[in-house]
Amino acid sequence: MRVRLLMGTLALELAFAALAQAPGPASRGFDFTYVVKVVPPVGSREARVWVPLPATDQFQTISDLQLQTPAKYDTHRDLRYGNTYAYFSVDAARDAEPIELKMTFHALRQERRVDLVHAVDPPGAYPPDVQPYLQPDKLVPIDGKIAELSRTDSWNHRSFTESSQDL
Repeated sequence: MRVRLLMGTLALELAFAALAQAPGPASRGFDFTYVVKVVPPVGSREARVWVPLPATDQFQTISDLQLQTPAKYDTHRDLRYGNTYAYFSVDAARDAEPIELKMTFHALRQERRVDLVHAVDPPGAYPPDVQPYLQPDKLVPIDGKIAELSRTDSWNHRSFTESSQDL
């Protein structure tokens, strides 16, 4: 009886040791400092500032988020994409100096591995929740001159600097 108990305990200890040594995704931590400087246009009365905030997801954890702003800020969530941002406004007529926001945070990022050797394109159309990201919008055009240049072979074999000069 005592031998069975000892063997059972030893087996559990070996199992837990194997789990503790099992390689998980590699992770790295980073401390970020993000500074935004806004120069209000001459003659403006109010400067309204929106600043994107980092988000925790399955591949990164955000902690120690601190914002330093010249005015009280509120946080909001974008209804279309779900991104979080800080918003504040200041009296631009009162102060001609640039408006500065400083954000600091720690990000712990998990390695994301994809087996490209066995990867296949998903069958059929992309899921509906992905479709909006594949469409042009006023900030990220994918039509017009961009589409025309991307269809030309010379565009794809030039340096980034040369290609961007065409735009």
